[in-house]
Parts: sequence; C-alpha cells; structure tokens
Amino acid sequence: MRKLFNKFLRVIREILFRNNKHTIRYGLAKGMKRIGGISFLPLNKKNSKEKQFLNKLDLQNKIVYDVGALEGIMTLFFSRKVGEGINTPQN
Repeated sequence: MRKLFNKFLRVIREILFRNNKHTIRYGLAKGMKRIGGISFLPLNKKNSKEKQFLNKLDLQNKIVYDVGALEGIMTLFFSRKVGEGINTPQN
C-alpha cells in the first residue's frame, strides 16, 4: 500500500511542479537553481551522516563519476564540489 501511495505522490508532484523554477533551499545542492521537483519546500532539513560525510570530502579538481538515475541532485552537488572550469559530460 505504501508503495502505491508513493507512486501516486510522484505522479502528482510531476504534474503540479514540472515547470516550477526555483532555488534549492536545503540539502546538498542548497543554493543551486532547479526546474521541477519540490526542493523549494523545507521537507528534510536534517543534516544526515551521509550529508555530513559528503560535505567533508575534498573533491576540488577531482574526477567524480555520478552514476545516478533520479533527479540529478547529487550531480548538482558534485559539480559544485569539484569546482568551476571542469567539463561535465552530458548524456
């Protein structure tokens, strides 16, 4: 039942917020611009151990492979941590 409810929420979120342009207000990609999603809402302000670990990493001028399949929030985070002037391959 929970799985069905989560799928329903994803569909509703996609319909309502597909073209919403906003600045991410929390999490790893805080301050970055985004189109779509609901990351403008302060739903999860808690700084998890994963977020603390990732924020401590020194990735300046490093090569980072982000093999993800969701919305690209981690990609935004890693692009900021790696630094400007680094080429990011596009699909």
